[in-house]
Amino acid sequence: NKDEALKRRIVINEKRKELSAIENQIESHINYKSKGVSLDLILSSFLDYLNETSNSGDDIHPHKNFFEQRSTIESNVLSDLKQKQDDLIKQISGAYDDMKQYPYTLFAVWVHSGEAYSGHYWAYIRDFKQDKWMKFNDLHVTEASDSDVIKDGFGGNSNISAYFLIYVSTEYALQN
Repeated sequence: NKDEALKRRIVINEKRKELSAIENQIESHINYKSKGVSLDLILSSFLDYLNETSNSGDDIHPHKNFFEQRSTIESNVLSDLKQKQDDLIKQISGAYDDMKQYPYTLFAVWVHSGEAYSGHYWAYIRDFKQDKWMKFNDLHVTEASDSDVIKDGFGGNSNISAYFLIYVSTEYALQN
């Protein structure tokens, strides 16, 4: 599973690069030359101008067909880019969905308090049978609340934070 996850990470990183390139292309179309106006709007506005300024008997301005074609092409290109963007976002967000068939649950939190070269360690371990956390701090073993585990685990107290986390399969946790 680890090898498969690493392979997917490489693929996902490539997809993120591709997504970034597509987002840059979309930005260049919707913010033409950094002027805050989309190329599609420029072309359609020019077509409106041609329609408004042409004489009633003059059905076709010499360049009207060209600008209509360019407007259609631009609209299609932008639509295709947005579709590719949506597809890549879905692929990236769902890349590991099939690997989630084995859900895990937090079993233990190893906590460190202090500086990089000195300090103190203790552990919170989940007792699944009694549905509670236990704090193991040297000789003292006490019950702990979820909020204690979260606060210490996320560094909610000065220079205290989780050093590492241990997960077990949820199936195992429910059985034990």
